[in-house]
Amino acid sequence: MTKKRDDEIIALLDAHIRDSVGHLDRTLATEREKVQAYYDGEKPLPQHRGGASYVSQDVYNAVEGVKANLLETFGGSHDLIEFEPQGPEDVAMARQATEFTDFVVFRQNPGYRIFHDVIHDSLTARLGVVQIYWDAATEERTETFEQASADQLAAALSDADDIVDFTIDRDEGGMLAGTLTRRISRAQCRIENVPPEEFLLRAGERDANERGVFKGRRTRKTRAQLKAEGFPARLIDDLPAEGGDWDVAAETMERHRVTGAWPFGDDMPGDADTARLWVYDCYLTANLDATRPKLWNIVVSGRSVLRCDQVADDPFVACNLLRRPHAAFGSNYADKVVAVQNAKTVLTRSILNHAAVTNNPRFVVVKGGLVNPRELIDNRFGGIVNVTRPDAITPMVQAPLNPYVFETVQLMDADKEDVTGVSRLAQGLNKDAISRQNSAALVGQLTTLSMQRAKVMARNFIEDFLKGLYLKVYAVVIANEDRGRLFDVAGGWNAVSPAEWGGRTKVRASARIGYGEQEKEAQLFLALHGLLAGDPVLSPLYGPGQRQALVAEYLKRFGIKDPSPYLAADPPPPPPAPPPDPAQAIQLETMRAALSQMQIQNQVMLRQQDQVEKMAALNHAEPDAGGSRCPQAGPQGAHRRGRDRAGVGRSHTGGRPMTVHQPDDAHIAVVERALRARILLAQPAVIEAFEAVMTDLRDQIVAQAPEAQATRESLFHQHLGLQLILGQLKAWDAEGHPEEQGATAQE
Repeated sequence: MTKKRDDEIIALLDAHIRDSVGHLDRTLATEREKVQAYYDGEKPLPQHRGGASYVSQDVYNAVEGVKANLLETFGGSHDLIEFEPQGPEDVAMARQATEFTDFVVFRQNPGYRIFHDVIHDSLTARLGVVQIYWDAATEERTETFEQASADQLAAALSDADDIVDFTIDRDEGGMLAGTLTRRISRAQCRIENVPPEEFLLRAGERDANERGVFKGRRTRKTRAQLKAEGFPARLIDDLPAEGGDWDVAAETMERHRVTGAWPFGDDMPGDADTARLWVYDCYLTANLDATRPKLWNIVVSGRSVLRCDQVADDPFVACNLLRRPHAAFGSNYADKVVAVQNAKTVLTRSILNHAAVTNNPRFVVVKGGLVNPRELIDNRFGGIVNVTRPDAITPMVQAPLNPYVFETVQLMDADKEDVTGVSRLAQGLNKDAISRQNSAALVGQLTTLSMQRAKVMARNFIEDFLKGLYLKVYAVVIANEDRGRLFDVAGGWNAVSPAEWGGRTKVRASARIGYGEQEKEAQLFLALHGLLAGDPVLSPLYGPGQRQALVAEYLKRFGIKDPSPYLAADPPPPPPAPPPDPAQAIQLETMRAALSQMQIQNQVMLRQQDQVEKMAALNHAEPDAGGSRCPQAGPQGAHRRGRDRAGVGRSHTGGRPMTVHQPDDAHIAVVERALRARILLAQPAVIEAFEAVMTDLRDQIVAQAPEAQATRESLFHQHLGLQLILGQLKAWDAEGHPEEQGATAQE
């Protein structure tokens, strides 16, 4: 199909430019000029000569306060945007695309400065705009070679396709020398801030980021710049030099008026390549080829069309921090503080003027009352004034300062906090809140609550600007970066080929605004580590690999993207079981020997007790010399024998033979106490030995790794057996009577 002629394209483009906000509506341009003057502290102007020239800096403080909060969040490049994988096989590629796009934004381009200017323009000019494009720049580098043979030079030239010029000289020895000029590619994706007065947007649009609406940029460029961008030199040389458009120049000059610089520079006389031309780079949807409406990129200078190409999308991304529903341009944050700056400036000037008049009052002078009027006018410190009469000089009565002036100034400060949403607490200027009486947690909570409106601006920055920026940077890279390069992305040096990534349309964003929010998120990982490591049920599921992943996420919260220098690539194998402790082995053997000896003693004492009971039973069965039975016979004696057999048998410690015929109750009690004392006197040492061994066993069980399950079970069974024996020993000890042991031992 036949494309429209250049004059038809220019006529269509002129209609859109005239209808655009940047060219037709002077309201926004006037507002931006006024806000810039207040931001620089040049307005309001003094009311009269000789008065105070103080200017309150409320506009500047409000803009810089919000800008500082937002830049603290977005200026550090801590995983702000992440491309979502489109499947399980796309996880590694999505991570590589995320980190490479972050590399383009913050390392190939000045990401911090770009964000700074976008936020500033959005706060002071309703809209901040950037332009993303592919810059196919090259650089020529000259290299010198000497003492080279023809074969060496031929080998060097055969592999070099970037040599554009060379010179060769031959010396007396037949060796070659000369120079080589190489053309090195510096092509990359460029991100450039667009000044508000250069951005064109059709009036009445609802969204500046909507695809297909008319957008454009008008700027001044030299002929040399246009030729470097690839436009035909013949066409550029035929363009006439232009002037005019001083409405744009006036707004630009207001920005540079503080430094007194001319923003456009001076064209060098006699050099046509330095002459500056107005260039319109526009994007609009039109049916230029008589097929269907498409998006076209049209570049015009003067009445000449420099380029008219079909494109997939426009290169502009707009940022609107204070959104207005159904409008492309949001609210002007700085303009809302202009009234506060005017009021505070007037009130403060009145205080200063009153103080100056009070310190240097005006006088009423009687005509002819001064010998030399200069003596009064000069107001020399310690000087004298000669008068002709006593009432020649009278101070003029001054009206007192209004007592509500200071309260009104404080009221203006409170009103500014309500308008901007940035309190003195959020800026660290509230001395009443930030004091030793308030805890750090309370101050942090109050600071976080005072930054709610700043958080809303941060969300708008993400949704309106950041996501669109990363998506368009990604699209430009995969469309133009056809070379494989080595980049330090995805945790190491990897060969990146953006052309293989494919299209992506979904991103995920995260923002942490406020003081210490990133540190708070890191503390959650530490708390999770303590929970998993301390829970006996969850600890087997929390192995070395899971610990490594958790620590890596913890480090990322502090900006350490690559934790490999601090963590091993593969988790180490579990440590081997520790060898048995020799001291513990000796202690266990000693305990076993003590237990064996104790068992033998118990068996001996049981046999002795049985012999005593048998002898006692014989004595009860045989009648005495008088024909009577032993008084121990009968039910009471049987009951006592049952009681004696129920306890552990114990023998007396006296060396005297025991008379077993005709035993009585006192005799049997003495025997029983002796048997008990023999064991109880030896029990404290045995119990202490048992407790020491059990303590060592518990320490070994705790020290064992979770993988050493067999060793832990063996130690646990040993501990359980010793615990049962120790419980029986303590039960025997509790049966004794300490008050009787001493007497029994003496006996």
